[in-house]
Amino acid sequence: MSVRGHSESKNLRRGELATESKIIGLDKLATSLSTVTVLFIHFHHRGLISAGYLKVISSAIECGYRVVLVSTKLSDLWCEKLVSMSVAVIQRGNSGYDFGSLQAARKILMEHGLFGSKRYVVINSSMLNIASHGFHGDPFLDALVDPPDEADLVGITSSYEDRTFHIQTFFFSMSQRMFEAKTFGRFLGDYLRGLSSTKEASRTYAIKNGELKLTRFALSQGLLARSLLFHHGLPDVAAFEEMKVLSRKMVDILEDEDGLVCANNIKSLINDFSSEWIPKAGLQYNPSQACWALLMSRGFLFLKREVLELSETRSIHAPSVCALLMPLLSLLTIDIPEWSDLNQLPEIIYAPPVRSSKR
Repeated sequence: MSVRGHSESKNLRRGELATESKIIGLDKLATSLSTVTVLFIHFHHRGLISAGYLKVISSAIECGYRVVLVSTKLSDLWCEKLVSMSVAVIQRGNSGYDFGSLQAARKILMEHGLFGSKRYVVINSSMLNIASHGFHGDPFLDALVDPPDEADLVGITSSYEDRTFHIQTFFFSMSQRMFEAKTFGRFLGDYLRGLSSTKEASRTYAIKNGELKLTRFALSQGLLARSLLFHHGLPDVAAFEEMKVLSRKMVDILEDEDGLVCANNIKSLINDFSSEWIPKAGLQYNPSQACWALLMSRGFLFLKREVLELSETRSIHAPSVCALLMPLLSLLTIDIPEWSDLNQLPEIIYAPPVRSSKR
């Protein structure tokens, strides 16, 4: 789930749905012969579409896929640009988090007779694109389009947060029989109705009843769910061996023969790097964040934006990422392209508004 509670408007944050969505460019979907629809779920507190996210959008268009972007904040200039690229744009009220946007997209596609794709891929804007060239250039994105085992629900990683096995929904895809099923429509409707009346914090509700329940819903319908990495939510022996090797190589990079860098600091960094990804007691395990280095070493060239934003919750995030991201990219010989989101971090990363001190 992406974190969008920072600026969610008070009158909408409890799930009071905007009655109308602004829809532009749907006519282009009707003429497409593609059997794949890619739904880009966009949120940014200033309405920004990052260069890395745009790269993935452009790659989907180049592949001939039907492309829909659902946003809660988008400038007219960006809207016009996307429509000129043959993207259908849905602008909606900032309510319901990612699954609210998913429900809006599904409802509009259904009402306009635009069902019929064999695969529905969902790409969330909560990931920073470090160096992925997108569809037909990224094996993970391509596996969402053409998944192994023809699984009905496929994600990059799976997790045991809240002691509940689930496919993580930053990037995932669904089969036609799952996405277009009336039961899935009811699942999304129940999610939104519950959000409007819950006493839980809206973000907590959204995670528990959106991402965590989606896998349970799929399995209850007799559908097949799987993740491309960490299937069944847990690392294997190969992951431990891989991190041992990475850690040793990182030490070689960071060691300073002249003694200018404090050895204790290096040891602390490497200890974090070597251990933060390992599941803790209780299985509160979030590989999309804790396993950032392992994911990159396996070729998944995205980084969860939250690992840079939520420093006050270090216990569930990756404390080594800020210090060791660039050394790891160097170790893995990953070149940073001009359009990488790393080149746009000051604009992308959420920062709380500055509060003036009272005197």
